[in-house]
Amino acid sequence: MAEYNQKLITFLKKNKGRTVSEREAVEASGIDPKRIGPALWAAEPMADPSLKMKATKSEIVKARKAGIRWERIACRTEESVATCKEIGGKEAEDVYVGRGTRGGDGNGASKSSSGRRQSAAKGTATSGRRAAANKGKAATTGRTRGARTRAERQAKSGSPK
Repeated sequence: MAEYNQKLITFLKKNKGRTVSEREAVEASGIDPKRIGPALWAAEPMADPSLKMKATKSEIVKARKAGIRWERIACRTEESVATCKEIGGKEAEDVYVGRGTRGGDGNGASKSSSGRRQSAAKGTATSGRRAAANKGKAATTGRTRGARTRAERQAKSGSPK
């Protein structure tokens, strides 16, 4: 892995000042595409020391507002993600950087459900038509479901196979 990191660092030094795609980094270093992200984040501060940052609240909030993810900030500060989140506090955690779902107002607050999802969360049916349809069938036929397996369907139809 060390030689791969050295290849990656050399590649990043040659391409200093521009954003390198993960695909380019994979081709240059030979690292597995599934593992390139963490390797790339760790190699960036080594290749370009200007990317290193101090683990202060202002630096972390500034990086989050610039759209940098927690994992990359952790590598640049040489701290863990949990420590960076703790230092950054609420102000840094509320910044949306484009991963996952966005809260209702963009500040991390989740938006309330509407329509079917809200009804499902309460535990009630969406419209009642299913419950009414099943209720009528159960009263007239004495059963609540139809044949489910192939053998049950064939037995019901009287097929000899």
